[in-house]
Amino acid sequence: MYLFHRAADLVRAEHNRCPAARPQDYYKLLFQSALGMEHRLIDPVHLASRIREEYSGISPDPGQPAFIDITLHQPLYRVNLARLKHEGISPDFISDACLSGMKRFVPLRDIPFNRVMIHLQTILVSDPFGLPPGCILSILRDSARKPVHHSECYRRTYRPHYVLLPPEELARLSKRVGVPHDGHTGETDTIPDG
Repeated sequence: MYLFHRAADLVRAEHNRCPAARPQDYYKLLFQSALGMEHRLIDPVHLASRIREEYSGISPDPGQPAFIDITLHQPLYRVNLARLKHEGISPDFISDACLSGMKRFVPLRDIPFNRVMIHLQTILVSDPFGLPPGCILSILRDSARKPVHHSECYRRTYRPHYVLLPPEELARLSKRVGVPHDGHTGETDTIPDG
């Protein structure tokens, strides 16, 4: 039951933070919180290249939260690349943190993840979401054939340039930037130091 309650909390927090989110954005949030980076199986060189490419295409943005807690079964955070760029963190350091974090993160097994998605469906058809019945189950079926990306509306509105990191890697980033931990979990303007 804990996973269902935590998934519901994550989805509600995402709705409050990003009211323009669409079904695939909620799916992506829970996919990442349960399974980690979708590229966790790609080689380190390719991952570093993808992060460098995305990093070079964005502007530094001090207005973005440093991190957002997306913990489902194991602590995990979305860390905003535009904010990291503003803080002067290099893409190579970020890539190294991602690779190290991927080794530490233990994905939720498929069956519990599918159950969380079925539970999510019941949440999303109720208020304040009011999404059509079956929307998440349809995405879940489609995800077996192709990766799920953020909706165009979400990308335009929220500019989701982030990487996923466990707390140990956030601590490394914090030491690198010298930002103290504020003891807060969830969305924040500071990077935790562990």
